[in-house]
Amino acid sequence: MSHPHSGSPDASPTMRAFGAFHQAMLAHRQLLFREMAEHGLHPGQAFCVAAISHREGITQAELAEELGVSRPTVSVMLRKLERSRVVERRTDADDQRYTRLHLTDEGRARYGVMHTVLAEIAEKAIAPMSAADQAELTRLLGMLSDNIQAALAEGSAPPDDAAPAGEGDR
Repeated sequence: MSHPHSGSPDASPTMRAFGAFHQAMLAHRQLLFREMAEHGLHPGQAFCVAAISHREGITQAELAEELGVSRPTVSVMLRKLERSRVVERRTDADDQRYTRLHLTDEGRARYGVMHTVLAEIAEKAIAPMSAADQAELTRLLGMLSDNIQAALAEGSAPPDDAAPAGEGDR
């Protein structure tokens, strides 16, 4: 299934490329959701767990910024992850105004499973390509990312749903 305007012969090269990119993103999302669900994981929570794994002791506000979502959204995810005993909040020993996020043993185990699932997805999606195609894809996606980052920087106002820091968000 293609984007309605991207596959037409009179579509611009830009729109055809955008349509192909969009289709790849949709297919990736479907595969990611399916593979994560088979392991009892939710992709949104997976990104949260991965971010905490890479930055143990991150604050809730820092996590929201890193994930590009609002603080209330992160708060909801963290409550669910705490109930599942994946994440725990600890008061900063040096500055008790800050609450730091840490993975539990269960969280580290889930992160290991997520890492395995992502490696399996990469094997299915990327490994069948030649090394030259993989290098070209990496180069092109890097350029795309740079272009998107530049566009984001042009309008660097906070998102509409960003809320002021609440207690424990610092």
